[in-house]
Amino acid sequence: MRFTLSLVCLLVALPLHAEEIRVAAASDLNFALKEIIQEYEHNTAHKVRLTLGSSGNFYAQIVSGAPFDVFLSADLNYPRRLEQGGQAVSGSTFVYGVGRIALWVPGRSALDLEKLGMQALVEPSVNRIFRRPLNSCSRARQTSA
Repeated sequence: MRFTLSLVCLLVALPLHAEEIRVAAASDLNFALKEIIQEYEHNTAHKVRLTLGSSGNFYAQIVSGAPFDVFLSADLNYPRRLEQGGQAVSGSTFVYGVGRIALWVPGRSALDLEKLGMQALVEPSVNRIFRRPLNSCSRARQTSA
């Protein structure tokens, strides 16, 4: 009897249909989120509708009533302001990641990164800056090394 009651309670608690979760996320999360969403959708009956863009634009849209369920911002101030304004669940803002900037030049480069640091980016000889996204596997290897 206790088992049957527990089973009935469990079945009642399960959603009868798959829900769609609307996620607004900073564009730089594109590669990582696609892997996470694929795994989430595979393991649940839920679907995720991902919208990528500018954190500032998403903030303005949410203030104007945009129906997002999750906001992953590149700037912590936007979610904090939404909380303060009562447009997000109080206490729900948290840091989900910390980024780092890496400078790299070919071994034959005349730029001395040890000496110049970030100032190397404004050197007249620097004519191209390239941002290459890492997939989650290479991030994991990088952080565990």
